[in-house]
Amino acid sequence: MKKRILKKDLAGKMPLLPNIMYMIIFFVIPMALLISYSFFVNKGYGRVEHTLTTENYINFFTNKYYIETFIASFIMAVIISILAILVSYPIAFYIVRYKGFKMKLASSLVMVPMLASSVVTCFGWYIMLGNTGIINSVLIGLHMIDEPVQLLYTRTGVYIVLLSGQLPYMITSIMNGIASIDENVEQAANTLGANPVKIFLTITLPLSIPGISAGMLLVFTGILSAYVVPIVIGGGKVNTLASLIVNQASTTLNWPKAAVMALILMVMSSVAMFLNNKLMESKRFGGGGR
Repeated sequence: MKKRILKKDLAGKMPLLPNIMYMIIFFVIPMALLISYSFFVNKGYGRVEHTLTTENYINFFTNKYYIETFIASFIMAVIISILAILVSYPIAFYIVRYKGFKMKLASSLVMVPMLASSVVTCFGWYIMLGNTGIINSVLIGLHMIDEPVQLLYTRTGVYIVLLSGQLPYMITSIMNGIASIDENVEQAANTLGANPVKIFLTITLPLSIPGISAGMLLVFTGILSAYVVPIVIGGGKVNTLASLIVNQASTTLNWPKAAVMALILMVMSSVAMFLNNKLMESKRFGGGGR
């Protein structure tokens, strides 16, 4: 009897085997290697000594340049996430509430940037942000500036390109949040005498927070891991934690240091995800927690 039950249990779990093997091969093993490499000694030119040490971590947290880059990456991710919310919310609200051909057209325009490679998009912005690019040409044509504004190889240019690349994800997330709101609730508030501003602040905005939260998480983690834009638009003058990882892994071939930075980046993303989940679980936002 026990053997039959055991066979049934094994037969029921067999479909999970491919998923388990996939997770082991493509997640568990790479993570184990990444963690182990972060404790190895760098011998130069991609060679490591399999001797455990915490020197790589100490070197990172005592190096002023690394700490400043770490803080700058975090601040950039936060600022761009906030800007993305401010820009995306009106667009998402318009798309969801104004149905018909306009909604379909606007939705399509939002999705188009997702179809292009980030490298291609980045080089397109490279041309636009140049001294003779369309942005400076328009500003000069409108007599808003007398000479071209330096946007390439600056943090401002990097912010502009990163923000534009993340808007589709934020808009889509907020659209899902707004679309899930029952319009009858807003109509009931209107019937009871609430004006449009009060309806938005007390009903629409609070009920769309899950969509905002999901979008902010996507944008925040996406900005933390961005390295193409800082390299191309920043021209090596605007460093982020992700660009440092690429530099350490591919140029200086210091794999232990690259592993340390990659783990720190993963910890930042994991903490952001944890805090987001805790926030959404709270009763204040409709969850079942405190």
